[in-house]
Amino acid sequence: MFRLTNWKRNKPFTAYASTFFLTITNPVTILSFIAIFSGLGLSNNNSNNLGLILVLGVFLGSALWWLLLSYIAGIVANRSNFSLRFVNRHSGLTLLLFGLYGLMIIGFEI
Repeated sequence: MFRLTNWKRNKPFTAYASTFFLTITNPVTILSFIAIFSGLGLSNNNSNNLGLILVLGVFLGSALWWLLLSYIAGIVANRSNFSLRFVNRHSGLTLLLFGLYGLMIIGFEI
């Protein structure tokens, strides 16, 4: 099991910034924003205000959503360490079994 060092725990802005830049440079995120903006007709609009308001709204909504999820995950992680370990191990075992099953199916087809 991985543990965060004290340096990483005491730097919430560093964690937020790295996650933000990882998310914003994701090609799927970029393509989905292009699709949303073109679907809403923002490319045909001469006003920059609508685009700015939309981008600001999406940014604030996403930031609040991730902060809420992180807060809830922190509360749950502190209260139920055994339960999380149980779920972690059993979901890992389930993924491993599905992977082995998939390899077995591929092996029998060859």
